[in-house]
Amino acid sequence: MKEILQKYVNGECTADEFKKAVTVLAGFTRQGTLNDFMHRHWIDYTGEKAEGNPDRFNQVLNQIHHQINISEEKESFTRRFYLTFSRVAAVLLLPLLTALALFLFQYRDSDRVAMTKMTTPAGIQSRVELPDGSRVWLNSESEVHFPVSFKGQKERKVKLIGEGFFEVASDRKKPFIVSAGDELDVMVTGTVFNVSAYENEPDVSVALVEGGVKIQKGADKNRSVLAEMKPGEVARFDKSSEKISVSRENDLEPYTAWKEGRFVFVNEPFESVLRTMERKYNVKYNIEDSRLLEYRITATFLDETLEEFLRIITLSSPIEYEIHRPVGKENNVFCKRVVTLTRK
Repeated sequence: MKEILQKYVNGECTADEFKKAVTVLAGFTRQGTLNDFMHRHWIDYTGEKAEGNPDRFNQVLNQIHHQINISEEKESFTRRFYLTFSRVAAVLLLPLLTALALFLFQYRDSDRVAMTKMTTPAGIQSRVELPDGSRVWLNSESEVHFPVSFKGQKERKVKLIGEGFFEVASDRKKPFIVSAGDELDVMVTGTVFNVSAYENEPDVSVALVEGGVKIQKGADKNRSVLAEMKPGEVARFDKSSEKISVSRENDLEPYTAWKEGRFVFVNEPFESVLRTMERKYNVKYNIEDSRLLEYRITATFLDETLEEFLRIITLSSPIEYEIHRPVGKENNVFCKRVVTLTRK
């Protein structure tokens, strides 16, 4: 372990060696080795070859001071570390501690595989490339969780919350699995498809553009195949009844156009349209007449503002609207805009 730490200091540490060093620091399983290494460098350090930004070092040390003062009654490793080796912490180990902090803020699954995630806020679409070269487009208020590497794993498994459009790199020996919330697994080897699995939606939908898809339910060996899809088909899994239906669609644009910034609705229930546009415009809707939810909408929206979207809706339906932005009780903080919809 001393050799690995020395390689890190010299800038010669490999990725695997760095992980071992981080594991020791994170678990404090070999404090003697770590203390000996730090003590030797503390003695050798003269303060003449400091590298990095001194202002940033001072900021970090001030934060350490503050944390020690807060928990002064507790004899922690952090306190002993600071009191004994503060010079080394500021000059030698700051880059390592920064990397360690980033590492620890990631999470690991049961196989101890480091995970990360990509999140998109309301009104934004983004794209992320996965470690295997697969690409994912994320719709508003969505996130995808994935391992930092698929090496050494039997399958390429990611978790989706919200909506994502996937272009999966082909690898028949290592299936690609999208865990759609807590309901379904979508398994492929290399294909193009869209998955919508928002928590506030009544169902999970899968639209297959290219390739083949198996929709499964259950964990590991207890997985059961609910459906096998062909290109041009759309599957809908009802969360309440846990029943799935598969239909062939002439046009998949209503399921995939959002990737290009367009929102296409074909005879879509008004309530579903509002949930989609709620995410697009980052607003809340207040329905004062439940009869409004009986309407169905057929329209395409691109770059319209919230007001333009609402005006289009009112032209085709007996609906009136009012927009206001509530102000928080403290510090005059503005909250999300609220759109109140009433019947004419």
